Amino acid sequence: MVFPPGLAMINPTLFAPPDQGASAPRSASPARIVPPLSPAREASDTPTLDASAATDEASSSATSVGRTTVLPRVVAENAGVRLEPREGARYDMLTSLGAGSMGEVTLGRDLDIGRQVAVKTLRSRGLSTARVARFVDEVRTMGVLDHPNITPIYDVGRDEQGGLFFTMKYVDGESLETLIDKLAAGDPETHAAFPLARRLDVFVSILHALDYAHSQGIVHRDIKPANVMVGAHGEVCLVDWGIAQRTDNTDTPEPTTSASPHITQDGTLLGTPLYMSPEQARGDLEAIDARSDLYSAFVVLFELLTLQRYVSNESSVFSTLQEVLEGEGPWNDPAVWTHPAQASIPIELRYFNRRGLHKDPAERFASAGEAIAVLEHLRSGHIEVECPITLFKAQQHRVSGFADARPRAFLGMIAAVSAGALGTLALAGVGLASLL
Repeated sequence: MVFPPGLAMINPTLFAPPDQGASAPRSASPARIVPPLSPAREASDTPTLDASAATDEASSSATSVGRTTVLPRVVAENAGVRLEPREGARYDMLTSLGAGSMGEVTLGRDLDIGRQVAVKTLRSRGLSTARVARFVDEVRTMGVLDHPNITPIYDVGRDEQGGLFFTMKYVDGESLETLIDKLAAGDPETHAAFPLARRLDVFVSILHALDYAHSQGIVHRDIKPANVMVGAHGEVCLVDWGIAQRTDNTDTPEPTTSASPHITQDGTLLGTPLYMSPEQARGDLEAIDARSDLYSAFVVLFELLTLQRYVSNESSVFSTLQEVLEGEGPWNDPAVWTHPAQASIPIELRYFNRRGLHKDPAERFASAGEAIAVLEHLRSGHIEVECPITLFKAQQHRVSGFADARPRAFLGMIAAVSAGALGTLALAGVGLASLL
């Protein structure tokens, strides 16, 4: 197996043959971090950004815009109101939502507007210009995406320590990764809230987000359950556009790779290895397009349906990438499609899922819109004939449609068939009596 050049920068010990039985459990979380950049980009002559090195223009304007309240306090007084000027930090930081090597996401409260927000802050010291460029690119990528299934960005600025930050919608809910873990554990409340039909709705929402992003020339490159938030009121949001790429922009600096199948590889390998498409696993950056995002989305669908990982070997980067590139998938294992906490997955959905996970991008769905159309067609009962079972189910749907459209004719047909069957049985009885 040939690996991309970026893998040469990983610790060679990671490519030792993995220990048997070292595979991570389903509950292991593929956490997202951003690893160090390549030596070329981290060289001593590479400019860095910190509080002391920031330009006067940036520090003088961003702090006052991003961190200072502008609305007065409204105080009720006798029969009217009184306005009290106030000046202070606009965002009240409440609790950390997650942290990585580049920064932290914090739950905050916007004191001007009076709502909760998620605040993503870039570490203020020792950052190369490439990483700052990556942060700026994430801000501008999110800024052009306006869709119900994509978290909107609200504000951008610099905090008191000189760190760049932006605020975005806070989704009060759980990640899809957490929900799948609960489903896999057989949690009855989660199964009641997320039956198969609801899980398909979640998947369609992911596809709608991708369809819109792709129409804007943006590829996410890190689709996974941890990057899908499901709100308390049913909303579904695709988050974390930190390594998204504009397909018309080839000048964005690309950091290099890290070394775990559970984290986002950044650079020659882009995305999370467990959810990479084969072209991502090869490090073929020019081949990564909308169909690569769709492959990753169908890996998520596989987990939603089966409550199991599509890539089973998680012991090292080597073993994970080897399975992504060379594995045939668990399609012929009947046990994959059954789980003690739920009914078996309909066979037509298995065929649908398998097409989305074809190793050849040309054999996958050409767009998220096409995948949505095919899935809705399946859900309405229009099943493509792929095998004897799908033939039976397709004919069953046609018969049901005929019964709904022409009930009297259908009843007459049933009566005729029943009469014919009784006549056949009667003749068989006579013939049997003559033999006796």
